[in-house]
Amino acid sequence: MPQHEIKLALVNIKRRDMMSPPLGLGYLATYVRREMPECTVRIIDINFEDPYHAILDYRPDILGISSITMHYNAALELAAKVKQALSIPVLLGGVHISTCPESFRPTFDAAVLGEGEFTLLDLLRLYQQRHSLPMVDLATIPGLLFSDGTRTITTAPRSLITPIDQIPFPDRSLLNLHYFDPIPFPELQDRHRRSTAIMTSRGCPYKCVFCSTSAFWQKVRVHSAGYVASEVKYLVETFGVEHIKIWDDTIFGKTRLRDLRDAFKQAGVLGKVTFNVQLTASLVDDELCDLLTELGIMGVGFGFESGSGPIMQYLKGGAVTVEQSLHAIEICKRHGLYVMGSLMFGSPGESLADMEQTLAFIDTAREKGADQIHIFVTQPFPGTALWRYGQEKGLIKANFDFDHTSKYDVDDPLFLEPSVSKAEFKRILAEARRRAKRYPAHSFQRRLRLLVAHPGATFKAALHRLRNYSVLGVRAKRILKTLRHRFAPRQTP
Repeated sequence: MPQHEIKLALVNIKRRDMMSPPLGLGYLATYVRREMPECTVRIIDINFEDPYHAILDYRPDILGISSITMHYNAALELAAKVKQALSIPVLLGGVHISTCPESFRPTFDAAVLGEGEFTLLDLLRLYQQRHSLPMVDLATIPGLLFSDGTRTITTAPRSLITPIDQIPFPDRSLLNLHYFDPIPFPELQDRHRRSTAIMTSRGCPYKCVFCSTSAFWQKVRVHSAGYVASEVKYLVETFGVEHIKIWDDTIFGKTRLRDLRDAFKQAGVLGKVTFNVQLTASLVDDELCDLLTELGIMGVGFGFESGSGPIMQYLKGGAVTVEQSLHAIEICKRHGLYVMGSLMFGSPGESLADMEQTLAFIDTAREKGADQIHIFVTQPFPGTALWRYGQEKGLIKANFDFDHTSKYDVDDPLFLEPSVSKAEFKRILAEARRRAKRYPAHSFQRRLRLLVAHPGATFKAALHRLRNYSVLGVRAKRILKTLRHRFAPRQTP
């Protein structure tokens, strides 16, 4: 007897740059289609269409929304509108609800906790059988959160997927193909390349106080080198991909790199594609860099975080020191690698003197050859030690506005020490960004060269930044929200 067909919509509500497709939804959609061929899946992407109207046009039987903390309010708003218009089950997934289950609202029929492939499949099969999601059946599915009308119910934990090779890599034809449009890469002398991103692992071995990766994935699991090589070959042969950003939180050492090199060689893709990766500064030496260049890795990224030793100790628990960060830059540049990094200001316990040390780090890193530095404001994310610190200090209360978790938010740095005024903090932050703009990636000459060589792509990138951020890096959404509140009509007594 043929199974009842189901239409599933998965919604990406996060605005991204064109190198960052919603891979999480791609994994879910691809797995569901393999295990449940009678299910039609569409990924609706805010970067290319209005999600609400696209959902109304598609008229799915069931809807899934993935959300990070910064977009949780937007997910709630979209879910409420869809429920009112279509009266269909709406599911929530993603890192936010998995690390902050207390924020669950009955606007959603259920929330998936942790990685979602197996849990989503169970929900779809339940819907196929019942044409609804009865609470008595939801209670039997591991890895769920739902409300019975009076209280929130959490089911038994879902076991982690092991090995993760059993999950197929994302079918990119389910994503908008504009993600493959050629864009310039500074690590490739600004040559335009067709690109995408991949994940070769899930999880991170480190416990940085500000990062929720460890809380979400729980433990490190890596795809086999053969699996990664097969995905790279698929991307090269099917979509003409020339450059790949590896989204892993870090490369797990030399043995892993040797295995990938051998697998790429056997698959016939070694030398046909270049890569970017994230590195941990304490692991960098000449042998590691030799392996990186053998693989075709052109750019490396570091979380430098701070130029102050005590603040680095707090943020990274001693896993990396300031001296190791600077030494890693020297070694990478000696091997011809493009070096990117990020720093954050406004961490707990950070004094003006600590911030001044980070300003000095920006200059020293540039002198050692670093190519690009990004400046952020320290923000809390659920599931992290920083979030718990904020709760203990009364800085994060039950009515905390999740919109305020933008790393660019300078209006109200949550962890600013009483000894540092907001005016002083803004002055330091502006100075940090001014110094960062001295780096080669931000030079006027480079921007002018890009504009002349690729005016359309450069203008498009500028519009993307303008849409999401103001000049000082504050989200435009926050500015509009403030203006609406300030100029809203007041009720008369």
